Amino acid sequence: MKIPGKEFLANVLFRKSPSFFRYPGGEDTAVLIHGWGVRAGAMEPLAKMLNAAGFTVLNYDYPTSKAHIAEHGKRFLELFREERFPGKLFFLTHSMGGLVLRYALAEMTEAECRKIDAVVMLGPPNRGSRLAVPGRFRGAAKINASLGDMAPGAKALEIPPPVFLPVVGIIAGNFDGKVKPAYTALPDGFPFEFCRVACTHPGLRRPVNTGTPILNFFRNRKFAP
Repeated sequence: MKIPGKEFLANVLFRKSPSFFRYPGGEDTAVLIHGWGVRAGAMEPLAKMLNAAGFTVLNYDYPTSKAHIAEHGKRFLELFREERFPGKLFFLTHSMGGLVLRYALAEMTEAECRKIDAVVMLGPPNRGSRLAVPGRFRGAAKINASLGDMAPGAKALEIPPPVFLPVVGIIAGNFDGKVKPAYTALPDGFPFEFCRVACTHPGLRRPVNTGTPILNFFRNRKFAP
């Protein structure tokens, strides 16, 4: 574990193995998982916001293109299980990070799933993203293993359900050109709260756009105050 500091960005850019960046805080813990094509530094503004609100924060860092999403989920779960959480546990994901978490949830025990108080997903491609279609072209997976997994209709989107689904909230961007709001929904039959904000896909990672609904959901299980 490494506490973020002045060299945080450089460490993230060159780090190859998945790991957590830790922001020490209170007993309650928020675990963050970033999306495709970026590293943990992209989630740092949200990590700092949650830390300032009293949470201990674990900001997960992993090389998104090096493996299929199912593999990312298994590797995340391995590291997650090495942690201890004395208080309440929350998850915040952006984009592909939501799929990584869903794969991890599918492998968790019921006790592990019930330990999670709430999950907020920012612009998750639960039903795919049309911008990921090029990832299904011949030979594309050799360059970027995970991109094609997010194309609409991809087999990788058929994620097994967890034995217990924690409370889930989804925030979509009205101007998201990567994952349309309708594509963020969980599969039919799975309950979730939904919220739309006026921002782009990267803008979902900015606390000025999503900070208030995230904190509301973690505290009250609803986006409204």
